[in-house]
Formats: sequence, C-alpha cells, structure tokens
Amino acid sequence: PLLNWGMVEKIDAKEAFAPIVDLRNQILLISGTLLTISLLLSYYIARSLSKPIIALRDAVLKIEKGDFNQRVEINSKDEIGQLGVAFNKMAVTLKGSYQKTKKSVEETISTMEKK
Repeated sequence: PLLNWGMVEKIDAKEAFAPIVDLRNQILLISGTLLTISLLLSYYIARSLSKPIIALRDAVLKIEKGDFNQRVEINSKDEIGQLGVAFNKMAVTLKGSYQKTKKSVEETISTMEKK
C-alpha cells in the first residue's frame, strides 16, 4: 500500500463465464425435462378424457343404425361415467320401445290382413 502498487490478474473469458454457462446448461436441462414431463402428462390426461367420449360416440352411431344392443363400459364415477350410465339406461329404454312398436305394427298388419 505504501508504494501504491496493485496486482492485476488475467483470466480467459471462457474461464470467467464458465459458472454462467454451467447454470444456463442446468436451466435448459431442467426446463427440457419439465417440458417433456408436462407434455406426456397432458397427452395422458387428454387421452383419458377423450377415450370414453369417443366410445360413447361410436355406440351412439351404432344405435342410430338400429343396433339397440350397444352399451358402453363405465370405468369412472365422474360426469363422463354418469353420462355412460344414462346412455346405457337410454339404450335399454330405446330397445324396449322399439320392440314394443315393432310388435304393435306387426299386430296391426296382421289384423289388417285378416280383414
């Protein structure tokens, strides 16, 4: 201090920025991992929600074509599961109504043919 001397130390830029580069790489790795996990989780959730709705739609289309024996498998007790229960009850009711109407029409035709 008495001589007003100082010490200068020289380091390379690469060495000076090494901790910053390491931190950046760690952040990128963690972000990439979290993004991948989020995407996979989102896909699983979307699939679990859409799969029973697609099955229900397919059953509705088959009933529309006259196949009243369609039922949907119920795996949950949430709103989609309740919709499946209601659909199955509706399918039973439709089948009964269709058979009753068919029988009535056949009886009416048979009666008309006898006259």
